[in-house]
Parts: sequence; C-alpha cells; structure tokens
Amino acid sequence: MKTEIAFLLDRSGSMGSMTHAAIAAFNSRFLFLGANQDAIATAAHMGIQAHNSATFAADDDDLQAGSQAFAYKISASRRHAAKCHLDHAEAASVNESMTESLEKSRKK
Repeated sequence: MKTEIAFLLDRSGSMGSMTHAAIAAFNSRFLFLGANQDAIATAAHMGIQAHNSATFAADDDDLQAGSQAFAYKISASRRHAAKCHLDHAEAASVNESMTESLEKSRKK
C-alpha cells in the first residue's frame, strides 16, 4: 500500500529541483501545494499528477486553507483505504482534485 505524503512548497521554489526519479523512489502518492507559482507545472516536473497539485497564495489565510485541505484529503484517503465508513463529504474528497479541496477549504 502506498503511503500518502504531503508537502508545502515555499515561495523560493526550493522543491522544484526534486526530480521525477527522486519522487518515484518514495513509492508514495504526493499531494502538492505550490506557493505563488504554477504548481501544476512544478508538480509535473517532479512526476506528481496535476490532479494532486494546486497553487496557493503564500499568505496566512491560504496557508491555513491549504493545511486544512491536506488534512481532510489525507484523512479521507486513509479511511477509504482502511475500508472505513465515509460520509458523503469524505467520499467526495477522496476523488476530488487538490485544487477542488483547496477551494472548499477557502470557503470555510
């Protein structure tokens, strides 16, 4: 079973130097948030699917929304993998994109 790993990217783009091979070596599913950049392009460079990436503003509100989106998406995915009962919102979260998860968290 793949372990989910999530990380935030700071404004400097320091994670952009990670290569596809380095990411693949972890044998994990990555969720990626890139601050003030084209996160989908950066994620693609690292071999992370566009569906699992989103761009956020490096401000307090979006950092909080991104953290909430990560937490909820990872929790729902783990509960799904463990065959736990998921409510409707959790079940939807498992399959939605990281961008959709971030947008939902921004509205809360």
